[in-house]
Amino acid sequence: MQDFFSAIAKALSKNSDNVAGQSAKRTDEIALIAKQADEAEDSLHSATYNEKNKGQVFHRAL
Repeated sequence: MQDFFSAIAKALSKNSDNVAGQSAKRTDEIALIAKQADEAEDSLHSATYNEKNKGQVFHRAL
């Protein structure tokens, strides 16, 4: 009977390690997605700024 509970404890421990590993992997994936979102937002702001400046330069030239 003790072997039975020992086997269950071992399986639960292994499962816990797997869940922790998957959680860490997902955390890394979320961090990468957040970084890509920040870069996309920066790119959008830069493009918007450049478009506004083009308009200002054009109006000044007139």
